[in-house]
Amino acid sequence: QVEVQVEEGIPLTAEEIKILQRVQQSLGADSAVSHRFPLGNNQTAVNRAFQDAVLLCKMINVAVPGTVDDRVLTLDTMTSQDQLENFNLMINSAIGIGVSRDQLISFQDLQLGNFPKLISFLTAINQVGLRAKTSPQQHPEIQNLMLKDEEFKDVMKLQPRDILKRWINFHLEKQSQQPITNFSDEISDSKAYRNLLTSLFPEKFSSWNSELGIREAAQDVVEKISEFKLPTTISADDIIQGNESENLMFMGDLFHFKSGLKYVPLPKSPVARTSSYETIPENVFTDDGTREERIFKIWMNSLGIQVGDLSEDLSDGLILLQMLDSIEAGCVDWSKVNKSANNAYKKNRKLHNFHRGGKETFIFPGGNWWERYF
Repeated sequence: QVEVQVEEGIPLTAEEIKILQRVQQSLGADSAVSHRFPLGNNQTAVNRAFQDAVLLCKMINVAVPGTVDDRVLTLDTMTSQDQLENFNLMINSAIGIGVSRDQLISFQDLQLGNFPKLISFLTAINQVGLRAKTSPQQHPEIQNLMLKDEEFKDVMKLQPRDILKRWINFHLEKQSQQPITNFSDEISDSKAYRNLLTSLFPEKFSSWNSELGIREAAQDVVEKISEFKLPTTISADDIIQGNESENLMFMGDLFHFKSGLKYVPLPKSPVARTSSYETIPENVFTDDGTREERIFKIWMNSLGIQVGDLSEDLSDGLILLQMLDSIEAGCVDWSKVNKSANNAYKKNRKLHNFHRGGKETFIFPGGNWWERYF
């Protein structure tokens, strides 16, 4: 169990300690920040540890690996300007992985030690991490959890809680056990966890001591999962008391570690394409620009949409609307689109149409976000 350093100050609640223990569990082996642990057990010490945004950047990478390039972080002996640069990198990355704007933390919050805001932000990062670990993009084998008459797109809309409930019940059914309906009291006797582990690791956990009491059984489960080195901070008390948030985080970690589901590609329906990579102009592959720019241009041209310069060609929104309609036919109402936008107002109207159509197809941030780019 991760310990926190004893120091005078406003003490932490049990829930706050759990959140901070997950930080240490996730980053304690990272040589770049391991010297920052253990974290303090009071608000002042914790605020000080997070003030330069380094640990927050690291936690974003735990949630969605590869989001922040560690090489551009200033790790030690930094000025206030260095801290601000770390913060800007961190907050843009947080928005990029899907932390909602009302859950973001400000630079002033970090500098002045707004502890409740810090805890709320860490919780949001953990929630994004849970979504990422249970996403169909990372685990296409989730198709095994489709109900009768469902399509894969229906499973893609499920929340992590629903995916994990289907997942554990899938394995409980294999063990001829009753399904669960919640992650609190129905978990508290550890039987569901025992059967889940038996289904996932039959060679390791084929038999359990049925004579153990409730506490001893929970401790037995915690001891056995410790060998997997998961970032989970679940304890026997969490299991017995039906701590729903900790049970969800643990199951998300375990699912990501080993789902026990077999992936078989679903048959694909034939899709009419207006172009192919063979018909993309050669200059798209050789144009100057960043690697990302070339990738996007190749992709757009593969959809049959001719693009040369990203900034110029996308500035009036017409190509963006064509892309949306190519990806999901019918999502753009072309009767409302002015295809010859010759002023800023008409261009902005098309971008509004793009945003409206995109919200039905993707997850877009709110507000006139495009004004930063076009």
